[in-house]
Amino acid sequence: MFEHGLSPIAFSLGPLTVYWYGLVYAAGFLFLYYYLTYRDIFTESERDEYVLWAVLGMLLGSRLFTFLFWYPLTLLSNPLSFFAVWQGGMSFHGGFAGLAAASYWFCRRNNYDFYPVADTISVPAGVFLGLGRVANYVNAELVGTPFDGAWCVVFDDGICRHPYQLYAAAKNAALTPILAAWSALQSLTDGMVFWGFVVAYNASRAVIDVFRAEPSVLLGLSMGQLLSIVFAAIGSYMLFTVSRRT
Repeated sequence: MFEHGLSPIAFSLGPLTVYWYGLVYAAGFLFLYYYLTYRDIFTESERDEYVLWAVLGMLLGSRLFTFLFWYPLTLLSNPLSFFAVWQGGMSFHGGFAGLAAASYWFCRRNNYDFYPVADTISVPAGVFLGLGRVANYVNAELVGTPFDGAWCVVFDDGICRHPYQLYAAAKNAALTPILAAWSALQSLTDGMVFWGFVVAYNASRAVIDVFRAEPSVLLGLSMGQLLSIVFAAIGSYMLFTVSRRT
């Protein structure tokens, strides 16, 4: 059994408070920036512009989905809470939709094919998502179901629970070497790595979310599981479609 005694605040400099949540996301975006530099698919100015739009698209999409599907009444009663990203509440599905939309817009604007870019950013996505779940653990949010085991974690409510956030972090991080190895194959059609990531992430999340303390909304499934199943189904169809292209 472990006691969760972590503070969401990394450090303070006078009136400035820096949260671990923000540092983790900054690390994720820095990894994306240097990975794009390593892959050399954009010019320097294009890379800088792309990362900016990617950050905005992901943040806006994440927050929008969070409030639309999880806390719609909170947004109506306190609209400014939409901008309080340091408090957590970043939906993967919204972030994915926002990032994909921003990437598609950028590619159209700069005359790039979307799928090669999407395949490239799928690799660092696993790192980013893994870091995001670590941030959830530090914030003591998205807690797991009650569990009386050797590695259970006691959060603020005094209940020993599955460290769901760490399970998800490990699962997400494991996607990175798998996608990297897959993307190195020369026989793949453009778009297969991207849609493969969509399927792998969402299918595995639908399973691992049984350890997450989230209320069911339909047929015993949580909102996160329902969205994951929908995204996995769309991803499977698109993966099959692009794999048949020559």
